[in-house]
Amino acid sequence: MFALLALNAALLAAPPPWQAPVEAYVETMMAADRVPGVAVAVVERGEIVYVRGFGEACPDGRGVGPDTPFMLGSISKSFTGVAIMQLVEQGKVELDAPVTRYLPDFAVADPEAVGRITVEQLLAHTSGLPKSPTAGPAGTLVEHVAALRQAHLQGEPGAAHRYASPNYQVLGRIVEVVSGQSFAAYVQRKIVTPLGLQNAVASPPTDMACGHRYIFGSPRPAAPTAEPGRLPTASLIASAEDLGRYLSAIMRRDEALLSAAGYEALLTPLVETERFGYAMGWRVGPIAGAPAFHHGGVLYDFRGKLIGLPERELGVVVLTNASSMFGRPTSHHIANGVAALLLGQKPPRAGLPLRWVLWGIAGFMALMTLGLIKEAVQARGWVAEKAEQVRGGGWRAALPWLALAWGVALPLALLVGLPLASGIGWGELWRAAPDLAGWLLIIAPLSLLLGLAKGASLRRRTRGAAQST
Repeated sequence: MFALLALNAALLAAPPPWQAPVEAYVETMMAADRVPGVAVAVVERGEIVYVRGFGEACPDGRGVGPDTPFMLGSISKSFTGVAIMQLVEQGKVELDAPVTRYLPDFAVADPEAVGRITVEQLLAHTSGLPKSPTAGPAGTLVEHVAALRQAHLQGEPGAAHRYASPNYQVLGRIVEVVSGQSFAAYVQRKIVTPLGLQNAVASPPTDMACGHRYIFGSPRPAAPTAEPGRLPTASLIASAEDLGRYLSAIMRRDEALLSAAGYEALLTPLVETERFGYAMGWRVGPIAGAPAFHHGGVLYDFRGKLIGLPERELGVVVLTNASSMFGRPTSHHIANGVAALLLGQKPPRAGLPLRWVLWGIAGFMALMTLGLIKEAVQARGWVAEKAEQVRGGGWRAALPWLALAWGVALPLALLVGLPLASGIGWGELWRAAPDLAGWLLIIAPLSLLLGLAKGASLRRRTRGAAQST
């Protein structure tokens, strides 16, 4: 009898068969992408069965633990979806109602279109609202929504899925107006407290992980930025253990949040795209070949992803304290890989290690800088040589001027065209990639000035030669 009890205890204490492969995979990806810290949680049958931190939370050597808070990025949208669905179940919000029913002052640049934007379209990202930031990092939620008065819709309301964070800022403001309290207070009272989330907060706590941005391929800590106006879409904070509890509650249909019908509506796609359906703050589409609901979060210095595999009653939480606008999103690949391992599969191929991509960009920047220095040193000789070519006449006389025109047009295109083409302003580019932005803001004007100087010198030489003859 005692032997049987001892055997049962040993079996219960034994780690699951997927634990060692999962930990090896996480550590391999961390090393490949130079990620300082990662937190992982695994949910099974509505309970957390594994949660662990890897690496460092901050440069002071403090390690990542299960309760280490991270900024969530767009994982925050799923909380907003829950909040809206709670208000729907209370009869205080209707999904097909126009936004102006709850926010009478809501407006966009097209006054005729604003009345056709509904709550459901905001949830599905089909309202046509643009992606661009509205009131800046320090703006309040009220200011962000008010700033949309100047926004031009990117398409007809309801016509197509165009992912844009302002949709969820407007939803957050609806939560505030309908509930009569701030979005942060509502989430605390209706989601965080009922689920017992110990480290889910709206403002950066002192023990939060330090976010990191990559500077010339190396992760560097960045000061946390509190953005209260972006809580409904990107700025909530929680630990892996918190998100494990949150994901568990959703998977077991915990009535502390919603009814069974409410969960069904929460996770049913409102719109279909080629790759996934979009529900209320969740993407719905296969992960590792299995039906799944999932959502990632991307900030300048944090990334993360949640995955629910309802048919297998499994869930995955991955949070990282580093982010890059280039290369693969480490957190997303780790989450997808862990999900595959839980399903008995091999992790998907993840492409080039992030460090290779970043070092390649740094190498390109170095080569371009050396090339500009060389061009400056050789400028006088180049002008003398090309002046002879111009004086020689014929079609070859136009080649130096074409080269100079390209040398002037390229830096101008970088300085002016890059923000216009990408939709990312210089301020946002500086926050996302300070090394690249700083380099471009130095190298492009210098290249422009050098091109103009060479052109002026070539013109003087060829004009003087023409006058002397």
